[in-house]
Amino acid sequence: MNIEILDTNFQQIFFVESYESFIWTERYNRAGEFELYLHMNSSYLDYIRQDNYVTVDDSETVMIIETIEIITDFEDGDHLKVTGKSIE
Repeated sequence: MNIEILDTNFQQIFFVESYESFIWTERYNRAGEFELYLHMNSSYLDYIRQDNYVTVDDSETVMIIETIEIITDFEDGDHLKVTGKSIE
C-alpha cells in the first residue's frame, strides 16, 4: 500500500516508503481513522505534521493527521505513531 502525505493545500510532499504497521479503516456511517507506526527518522517531522493529510493509492478517502507521538524504546529505538481521521 502506497502512503502519501499531503500539505494543507493537498499537494503531495512526502511518500512513506517503509513503515512497521499501518491501519486504515473506512466507515460508511461515521468518520474512519488511521494509525501509522514507523521507525523514527527526524526528517519525517518535516513532512508528518498535525493538520497535513494522508492518502493511500487504493482509496479515495483522505484522512487528516491529528496526533503525532514519539515513542521511546531503549531496545528497539524510537518510533513515531501518527493517528487521525477521515475528513468527510
